[in-house]
Amino acid sequence: MLVEPLTFWARNSRHGFRRSPTDTCVACDADLEDVFAMETARRVIASILS
Repeated sequence: MLVEPLTFWARNSRHGFRRSPTDTCVACDADLEDVFAMETARRVIASILS
């Protein structure tokens, strides 16, 4: 369970990171919190089954 929402800052080629956080992937427009949740679930299931 997350207490706080995840915050992501996309890289900006000129200044390092964008000033405001992003909710979606800048390349594929996927919801980043959903992507990380699914990857975490996959890893937990894999560790339980192994």
